[in-house]
Amino acid sequence: MTQIKNQIDAAKIPEMPLEWDDLVPLEEKHPFEEYPLDALPEGIQAAIKEVSETDQAPIPLIGNSAISALSLAIQGHVDVQRSKGSKLNSPTSIFLLTIAESGERKSSIDKRFMQGIHEYQAAKRAEMKPLLLKYEAEKRIWEAKKTGIESEIKRLMTGKASKQTRFLNIGAAEEELKELESNPPIAPRIPQIIFSDYTPESLVYDLGHHWPSGGVVSSEAGIIFGSHGMRSESVMGNLSQLNILWDGLPLTVNRRTAGSFTADGVRLTMSLQTQEVTLKTFIEKHGELSRGSGFWARFLFAWPESTIGKRPFKELDSMPALDAFNSRIMEILKTDLSFDDSGKMVLKTLVLSPEAKKYWIRFHDIIEKQLTEGGQFCDIKDVAAKSADNAARLAGLFHVFEKGVDGEVGLDQMESACKLTLWHLTEARRFFGEQAMKPEILDAGKLEQWLIDRYRENGGKPISTRDVLQYGPFRKDNDRRESAYYVLEEYNHIKRQKVGRQKLIYLNPEITEIKK
Repeated sequence: MTQIKNQIDAAKIPEMPLEWDDLVPLEEKHPFEEYPLDALPEGIQAAIKEVSETDQAPIPLIGNSAISALSLAIQGHVDVQRSKGSKLNSPTSIFLLTIAESGERKSSIDKRFMQGIHEYQAAKRAEMKPLLLKYEAEKRIWEAKKTGIESEIKRLMTGKASKQTRFLNIGAAEEELKELESNPPIAPRIPQIIFSDYTPESLVYDLGHHWPSGGVVSSEAGIIFGSHGMRSESVMGNLSQLNILWDGLPLTVNRRTAGSFTADGVRLTMSLQTQEVTLKTFIEKHGELSRGSGFWARFLFAWPESTIGKRPFKELDSMPALDAFNSRIMEILKTDLSFDDSGKMVLKTLVLSPEAKKYWIRFHDIIEKQLTEGGQFCDIKDVAAKSADNAARLAGLFHVFEKGVDGEVGLDQMESACKLTLWHLTEARRFFGEQAMKPEILDAGKLEQWLIDRYRENGGKPISTRDVLQYGPFRKDNDRRESAYYVLEEYNHIKRQKVGRQKLIYLNPEITEIKK
């Protein structure tokens, strides 16, 4: 690196070209819009501000952690009704996706907002430990009885049964085995609300067999996107299962070895953070399946600007707003879930007040008009089409957080929910807008960013093409690198000029912060 810089300094480098043709943007960028923090209910807003002041992470990332805690706590208590006549009911479960690099402090922020849930889980485990020990003992006794009867049936069938056997014939033993198997010990329901990096298969099983309301909260969602369950041969089925869980519909799982089962009335939250490159790799591999199945349409996207490098240490002696938030979460969780005689979770249905319903319809219709060709959301029809549903869910969450499970969802909660949903919709448009770009434009953008970074390191000096070849992107792919050069030159972002034996790259001043 030093040798290259010395060579550039020693060369007779011509002045920066003074005449540049008009700069042509590589893409039509959708600008980042500020997170609508002021739209949230005051208690949630105050907690987010407090955590932001301490951790200095991106506000949208903190907001997603707060919303995921609401969803986890409330989804097992209420659904929300969008239309009474057509019985359009939605769970209050939310799927959230934050696109951010490692180091943005999602784990520590999740820990802050999930504190109430973790404390509730720990307290319930301690409270129910005697019941669990009793169940485990009963299960061992039940298994021992079953093994004993099965052994006696084998002996009776071979004529080797002892004289002391209590069964007069095989039929009596078979009947007792049937009776035993029809009455196995029932495990106590111990809340397991937060899962980390679960595969879709194990997640559905646990929701169906153990605790019916839970969620995946992961700061490294690449483990999920790259898991065995997301391989080409199984990804479609697993994405469909997650879609069904978001919809709140019964999900039947057919398994050859472990037996089939139906997860009915379960509720799932997902709050994932993934790196941009991980998500783009998944979409490149499974893009048609994931978008065609409607998987991404169900998510609230956030793609915040990084705060890494801009976070001087700060300390707060106390965090009363966050404490109040977690106390409210604990209060909601301590209201036990309801179950019917079959063990299925029973939920209350929240209805919209007339004012909230009118506002929600207007939001729905405005978004719908923007799905047509040339509309603001025509490129993300799948995501936008689910936005009104997500708005109703958020409004239900805000209502329960502020006023409890009774009463109607009010206009204030609906306005907050629609404003937040619209922000997430613009974030999805930002992300998928870039995904729709041609590969050569994406490559040009990657090369340009590398050139800008190196240009700043060099103090505004031009960059050698040899430097790019050794250290830049596409080092092993000459065709991609040359194609990126061509695009940047055609769009008037760079000029390549030969100086002596080397070729130098000049950057259009409009794309740098350093002006010549």
